[in-house]
Amino acid sequence: MTKKINWLGGEIENDDNYEITLSSEEIKESSTNYSYATNTLEAVRKTERTANKLEGVITDLVEEVDEHSKKITNAEQTIDSISQTVSDIESLEREVSNNNYIYIENAMQGQLEYLEINGPFSLLYPSDDLYPSDDLYPLDSYLIIDKTKELSIDAIKVHLPLNYLEEADKFIVENGKTRIEKLDGTIEELEDVDIQLFEGDNYIYLESFKNDNIELYAKYIIKNDYTDKLVTKVEMNNSIKQTTERTDIELSKKVGEDEIISKINMSTEKSEDGSYIGIQADKLDFKGKRFNLTADDISIVSDKFSILPTGEVIVYDDGLSNGEGVPSFQAKREVIEEYDGQTSTLKELHKFFSDGRYLTYNYNNQIVSSS
Repeated sequence: MTKKINWLGGEIENDDNYEITLSSEEIKESSTNYSYATNTLEAVRKTERTANKLEGVITDLVEEVDEHSKKITNAEQTIDSISQTVSDIESLEREVSNNNYIYIENAMQGQLEYLEINGPFSLLYPSDDLYPSDDLYPLDSYLIIDKTKELSIDAIKVHLPLNYLEEADKFIVENGKTRIEKLDGTIEELEDVDIQLFEGDNYIYLESFKNDNIELYAKYIIKNDYTDKLVTKVEMNNSIKQTTERTDIELSKKVGEDEIISKINMSTEKSEDGSYIGIQADKLDFKGKRFNLTADDISIVSDKFSILPTGEVIVYDDGLSNGEGVPSFQAKREVIEEYDGQTSTLKELHKFFSDGRYLTYNYNNQIVSSS
């Protein structure tokens, strides 16, 4: 807020000789705190609270961003609702580059996602300081993948379809597909190459050019707790929104292109399908000693069977009654009996088939009736 006092003239002691102007921006208060990283590998954390008195909105935000992840918690409160969101985006992809060799750490076992070799490179033309000797061998384009920097018995040798690269040319292996990208924009497609990584540490270099200052660059997937698939990113979100008449809860997890969403919606007003509580999930798991369903005219509907409000059970014919005699529906009855001071639980089994047949087994698992 700013205050401006303008003297209009006359006696200074007279208050009527002054003009006062007050001005202010939107009635809004905020407090923000930043925690900055000391280097590029550390996280930048932001903590912010905003109070909009005019609109009646309070917003809290905590955000942390580092080289490979972004985490956000956000809470908003109005006179009518409270909303909370928690998000976590994790990148599982790592990049590494170096001359002569590259060191990959904490790798997930499997195919290398991306490899780039930058020119110049040649198997065809000898260097200026090359002279005949007993240990002189022809050059090759074998790529070495090893657990150690020095060649070991576990090393994997992969032959690359590469003979020559000009300055600024790029030899690229991406998800097994191989190509050469030239400076003029032309692309030469080559045969597929499968480069497999060990779990954990890997050293990658060209066998004949380990000390020739060849520039290498790679992308790979790190070991992680989220998935055993080759995906580059995992997104997880959790949100809760509350009003006086409704509560919505949503939990989601996206691994690559696969997404799992669980939702619970509760309302005092009936939704379009007549329910007060809506649950969406791939699997519902109820655990307890008793699952109590007590309601007027209760019914259960699914693709396989239905329970009518009258208590009738209908099992739909979906081909389960086949030549092997798999039943469409079965019921068990347990009887507890005492004999010679011992208590036994006896079970009776009834199997019903979609073609009208049925079988009844007695306590000894013998067929006692059929049709």
